[in-house]
Amino acid sequence: DLNGNAVPDIAVGNGFGDTVSILHGPQFDPTKRIALDIGGPAIAIAAEDLDDDSFDDLVALTSSSLLTVFLQDAGAPNSMRALPRQTVLDAPSAMA
Repeated sequence: DLNGNAVPDIAVGNGFGDTVSILHGPQFDPTKRIALDIGGPAIAIAAEDLDDDSFDDLVALTSSSLLTVFLQDAGAPNSMRALPRQTVLDAPSAMA
């Protein structure tokens, strides 16, 4: 759930773009997607509550070694706040 409404959502890493798209359930309407800039083609994404606020956050890893963390803003539904990007190991291929 990436917008705080207790309904599952889908996050899609765009391998030919510089974004991760969020499709909110239950309709998953691509015309209403939210695109988050990650700075390069996505190779891995993960959702988890990283800041213990009971809301899932999103992490994206790019083929250009950039790691971006998006924290869900508990006070603003449908809002994700990007933390400063970090450069990770050369040529990453996965994330756990």
